[in-house]
Amino acid sequence: MRVWVVAAALWVGLAAPAGPSPLQYDLAWTVFARQGGWQGPDPVPILAGERSGTGVARLLRVSPTVLRLEWQGADGDGRGLIGPTGPTSFEFPSPLPPAGPPPLPHLSGGEYQFTGDRDRPATFTVVYVEGFICRSTPTACDGVSMWERRLEATARRR
Repeated sequence: MRVWVVAAALWVGLAAPAGPSPLQYDLAWTVFARQGGWQGPDPVPILAGERSGTGVARLLRVSPTVLRLEWQGADGDGRGLIGPTGPTSFEFPSPLPPAGPPPLPHLSGGEYQFTGDRDRPATFTVVYVEGFICRSTPTACDGVSMWERRLEATARRR
């Protein structure tokens, strides 16, 4: 009988929540993207576009210094990490499909600004940019001279 009492006490202790549940935010986002190609030996603009939307977002702590932002909405979903130096590794709806080589690390990053507590802010803004510039021959860069995508998102606690 005592074994069951001890087991039940342990189960209740383990089932207790580890911390506060994530807050929800109303998020508005805009993405601008552009891509360039080649005309003979010269780089030229090819495509550009913009896309906007709204959604419900959550900020979740994934380590002592890293937050994960996720959002869902009728206009598209997104997610990314916000570390001590700002946003990294973001996925988001784009007006242009990614084409060519992957983004370059030194051309990727952004900023995270907030009011209140960093982990549970009243409002926040995320700006994230990633891009690629060809420093080689057109064939080595899949015919792409450059591309960039920029996400700007603002959020207010619900």
